[in-house]
Amino acid sequence: MGIYLVMKNNFRRSINHKMLFVITLLIPIILCLITGSIKLGRTSLRVGILESNASEIQRENQKGLYEILRQSKDINYEIANKGTLHTDLLTGKYHLILDYRNSISNDDFVLITYQSENKKLAMLEIFKGAIRKGEYINLSGLSKVGINETERTLALLLTLFMILSTIPTAAIIRDKQSGTYERYQFARSGSIGYIQGFIIHTFLIALAQVILCLTVLDFLQKNFMLSLLTGTVIGVIIAGIATMFSTLICLASKSEMQANITASSLAAVMSLLGGTFIAIESMPRLLQVISLVSPMRWIVELARIM
Repeated sequence: MGIYLVMKNNFRRSINHKMLFVITLLIPIILCLITGSIKLGRTSLRVGILESNASEIQRENQKGLYEILRQSKDINYEIANKGTLHTDLLTGKYHLILDYRNSISNDDFVLITYQSENKKLAMLEIFKGAIRKGEYINLSGLSKVGINETERTLALLLTLFMILSTIPTAAIIRDKQSGTYERYQFARSGSIGYIQGFIIHTFLIALAQVILCLTVLDFLQKNFMLSLLTGTVIGVIIAGIATMFSTLICLASKSEMQANITASSLAAVMSLLGGTFIAIESMPRLLQVISLVSPMRWIVELARIM
């Protein structure tokens, strides 16, 4: 009964602040409308070129390489900066770099990448074989690099809700400051019942928002593909993770500003580690291991499995 009363009281408080309640509900949907209206291109292999330090003749010969890359499907390339090459690989600017600094021919290069050794060898074979034959590079036999549009959108959606769910949950902080939380500790249901009521309240709001967002994205984005079952399961998981995350943040924070800053910072870091912007397989081995703590990585993995 205590849990129900806490949940009911929080809904009543939310509705009393009509403007804030409407804004809280609409912000993620508006962001999804903006995201859904943007037509994202197909996932392509981003290649950096470190040009030869050899003669002008060798650099002239490399024009043939650029023509091959230009004609190859799903490959984007540009001249790389040797001073930032590892940073560019780490941040996902390039999936791989063709190092021609000590080369004597177009098929004589060092391939630099953070991909797995097996994928690196496969890439090396594909690139060198195509360059030797003067043919366009065919990536059809290579497993995909990075994540597709649906997977990236789901990871971004989780990031968004981990941040925005802090808004309704921040009422915990106000209750702690006013002494309401302390009074609940002496009630029959105790602080556990109070927190459970808050969790249910935040979860129901987040779930309604997630379902609306997924519906908008499914309608607007041609390449956003989720079955009804998959969308329902992932929607519940996103709402659940966002609710637990925001609740823990607000319980540990002394002010709403601290909660918002902490939630935004942690969500951003987890998003980066989870492969939202940089493919997991493109990260150094240590970061790949650390990324296991990121819920964004598991949302992506779940979307692939389902």
